[in-house]
Amino acid sequence: MPFDGIPEGFLPGPRCPRCAQALREGEPTVLMHFANDREGSAGVSHRYHAECARPYWDTITPVLARLSSFRR
Repeated sequence: MPFDGIPEGFLPGPRCPRCAQALREGEPTVLMHFANDREGSAGVSHRYHAECARPYWDTITPVLARLSSFRR
């Protein structure tokens, strides 16, 4: 059908899980990678826009700092 809303041959690229916008080449992105989901198949590891990942990093960074003080 010519007017189904998706152009013929259109392949959607990767999307940011937080804002659902396409990740375009050249944009700053962050790969949030978790060891228990290396390929992202479990839905945990994803590439985010840098600004979309900031709230997660702002939350995780103090926790990691506290954990690293126990290693010494």
